[in-house]
Amino acid sequence: MANAATSALVGDIGTNGGAISGFGTSTHVGSFYKENAVTVKAKEDLDKAYTTLMGLANTVTDHVAAFGGGETIAPGIYAIAGAGSLAGTLTLDGGGDSNAVFVFKFAGAFSVAAQSRVILTNGARRCNIFWIGGAGVATGAVSIGTFTYMKGTVISHGGACTMAANGSMEGRMLSTGGAIGFSTGVLYNDTLCFNTPDPTPSPVAAPITPTVITPPVITPPVITPPVITPPVITPPVITPPVIKVPVPGGGKSSNRHYCSSKWKNRRNNHFLNFK
Repeated sequence: MANAATSALVGDIGTNGGAISGFGTSTHVGSFYKENAVTVKAKEDLDKAYTTLMGLANTVTDHVAAFGGGETIAPGIYAIAGAGSLAGTLTLDGGGDSNAVFVFKFAGAFSVAAQSRVILTNGARRCNIFWIGGAGVATGAVSIGTFTYMKGTVISHGGACTMAANGSMEGRMLSTGGAIGFSTGVLYNDTLCFNTPDPTPSPVAAPITPTVITPPVITPPVITPPVITPPVITPPVITPPVIKVPVPGGGKSSNRHYCSSKWKNRRNNHFLNFK
């Protein structure tokens, strides 16, 4: 498994019989596996997948060996009795079925011209697209040209599987017995293609009924203001003083005083006559 220059890859990379090189400067999201229990199982799964795909009954046997050129095709198992190719644009129409399957069996080498493009429409998914080079024969190499947009799982049976520089691979590149080569491109392995069991949903907690708290009724105390009786103030009895008026002429004053209303004028002398 070799990569040239700097690429971006999402998915696991492994080999069950060879070296892994050239990924030092690349961006890689996934793991590397080399000749261990994981790669042994992967080889078994790949052989089984190849056998299963070859066992599918062919539904289209009269298509020409060259695909593309702007054509649109329906789902099916396409069988080519020899080498085949793809050039230009090829549209895979799922017919509204997200489970539609496209399988291309080439009984020889499979080559993709530079700047080719695979387009999916009407429910077609790259998870259900398979390209097989060397189908039913000893070997069949797969080569994909520069600046190509490829979709699906590409399998080389017994031969090399390579993609030239600046390509985009939405799927997987596999070989049952040959080298895998990649260069300055993008390879994206869609994990949604795998039927992984749904995680067990977390138990739903019972709804919590909030406690209704009734606030206590607080009766304010009744405060009776004190009755304040104002003091009764008795004004003092003021007895006017007895003023003794002196009697003119030196006479003695009497406790009985009165004034005569009659004035007497004698010799221009005026006086009050008191009795």
